[in-house]
Amino acid sequence: MKINFILLKCLVYALYINFLNSQLTIQNNSKNIDLQKPYNNTKGQNFNLLHSIEYGKENVENSRLKRAVAPNPNLKWPRTIYYTVRPPLPAKKISIALNGIARQTCIKFVKVPRLNGPGLVFYRGDGCWSLLGKVSSSSPQPISMLPKCLFNGVIQHETLHALGLDHEMSRRDRGHYITINFQNAAPGFKHFVGFDPNLKTYNLKYDYGSVMHYNRFSSSVNGRITIMTRNMHYLKTIGQVHAASFKDIKLVNLHYCSNVCQRKLRCFNNGYTNPNNCSLCKCPTFFAGKLCNKLKRSQRGCPKQNLISTVNRKNLSIQGIKSCIVRIIAPKRKRVKLHINNSQFTNFKVCEPFKGLEVKFLLDKSVTGARFCGSDRNKLIVSPGNSIILHYRGFKPTDKISITYKTV
Repeated sequence: MKINFILLKCLVYALYINFLNSQLTIQNNSKNIDLQKPYNNTKGQNFNLLHSIEYGKENVENSRLKRAVAPNPNLKWPRTIYYTVRPPLPAKKISIALNGIARQTCIKFVKVPRLNGPGLVFYRGDGCWSLLGKVSSSSPQPISMLPKCLFNGVIQHETLHALGLDHEMSRRDRGHYITINFQNAAPGFKHFVGFDPNLKTYNLKYDYGSVMHYNRFSSSVNGRITIMTRNMHYLKTIGQVHAASFKDIKLVNLHYCSNVCQRKLRCFNNGYTNPNNCSLCKCPTFFAGKLCNKLKRSQRGCPKQNLISTVNRKNLSIQGIKSCIVRIIAPKRKRVKLHINNSQFTNFKVCEPFKGLEVKFLLDKSVTGARFCGSDRNKLIVSPGNSIILHYRGFKPTDKISITYKTV
């Protein structure tokens, strides 16, 4: 059975190469991709605005193809990746999204009018999809986009697929973090969220705020939740379309940039040596300083940044237009019990970063915290460690939070 599966993978990969070659035109001994012919047989990831996958019989079959042509582990992108954008796609939007990755990694994206060899071709196809990892050492690689997918995070999502990042839900440990309700999803949903036991995670923790994570209603056929977070506080965090998370970028840097800096810094809070400036650590959100050992500064009118928790209940209230980062600390080997009595912000289907309230209560403070938006009452959070860090970001005078906390 194993031999047959390997033969099947080889056969499908050969079919893909034949198909890709059929889309190329040779002019003056250079390979120029012909995008007049759609890549109908290489679809992988299909998105709409809310990360709901558009399914059809063809899409499901092609998702299997995408899985079968998993990249050769010996094929890896160079640190300079050439790309081209075919009209009518807006080159500026795509460049902004790619620059968002480049600014934080050692990878540079260089726009060219045409590709002579390997690189990325963004074009308007029949969906929003990308192949997983580099699949050829000599041919251009397509990334298909539609107008409804031209959001920064979605462009980065598909680009990260091309760099080799799979969905966060494909991790082998996903069962500790999410439950997938297949009975609420379209028939082919399992092909997009199947876990890969060989997926390399570099020992990074599961990140609910990864741009590679679908939202709770992805591919729902009945309006019910398809992806349930085991920690309910993260239910409106999954499905980000704003930008790659700290963990997403760290994964790229570990895979492509680990040998850029000869000397590694001792960074705090799971920061790491910045490949674009080896004298500084690259810090998770909320943290700052050369070694990530400080909190980012709050704005004027915010509470004290470090609050000491005791066995007696204390109150914390913030209201209005401001950005506040607050750390609540209990004694060692104790925990913080935090109660959100009331919070009021603009509501979103998926809570956006830097809008509303984000609470980092897990032991690993480098992963995305639980995000709250809209109106919430009576939310209880107990930290596994002795600290909680929260970020209040109000954009209206009526935005507010009322919190109580104590040591347990």
